[in-house]
Amino acid sequence: MILDVQPPVLKRLFIYGAIEVEDTEDRIIEAEIVLIQGGRLEVGTAETPFTHKFDLILAGDHLTKDQPMFDAPNCGAKSLCIYGYNAKDVPISAYLDMHGVDNGTPWVKLASTAEAGDTTLTLSEDVTWPAGGEIVVSSTSWEYKETERMTIASVAGSVVTLTEGLKFKHMSASSSLSDNSFTFNQQAEVGLLTRNVRIIGKEYADQEKDMFGARVLVAAFNKFGTILPSYGRFSNVEFVRAGQEGWPDNYDPRYSLAFMHAGD
Repeated sequence: MILDVQPPVLKRLFIYGAIEVEDTEDRIIEAEIVLIQGGRLEVGTAETPFTHKFDLILAGDHLTKDQPMFDAPNCGAKSLCIYGYNAKDVPISAYLDMHGVDNGTPWVKLASTAEAGDTTLTLSEDVTWPAGGEIVVSSTSWEYKETERMTIASVAGSVVTLTEGLKFKHMSASSSLSDNSFTFNQQAEVGLLTRNVRIIGKEYADQEKDMFGARVLVAAFNKFGTILPSYGRFSNVEFVRAGQEGWPDNYDPRYSLAFMHAGD
């Protein structure tokens, strides 16, 4: 099936065949659970990335009814799950492909110290990041909360102009031992967060208190001695409000992205 229209908001989306999102305009899929079982969801490929904007929005909270699985890892709620399937004892693999536009080097270092109030960053190399994109500037103090998220106004080579001034100082400095046998570099890292393909945990009133975001699980399991494999392939995909606090167990990993029993 080719998705070439905007679908309505869904409760659940079960994919047993194949859905390819047509790259002709921006698209949004919103549901509480998306389950791919022996099927395929394709949003671009590694060779032909998706060029428009695509958002997969996963909605729900702690009270959202989850998706139980027979003899398989729990799919949970507010989740995108990829499982193999078994048809007449023939294993059928499941696939998820999500590939956004490559904006070049995603992480660089500061080439010179940026002071609080500065609206420009000079980077260690040229970048091709888009105006309006969001970046992160790491802390260089003992306080991790001095890490800042900023918005790009424009980019000219290695100079990034911001839409507002920095709140904190971010260093780019080096010091050497007296005999020059060792040099220590302290340079803030700057990374591009924004991508045109996104998986989003839909925000709700108690989001910050519950810390209940989107979950992506790529899982293969053994059904009566038959391995039912699944594959998740991502490049240049942004995760927004992802991960579910309080479930660190290996049998039910609710991280932003987990591969479980997926083999090689």
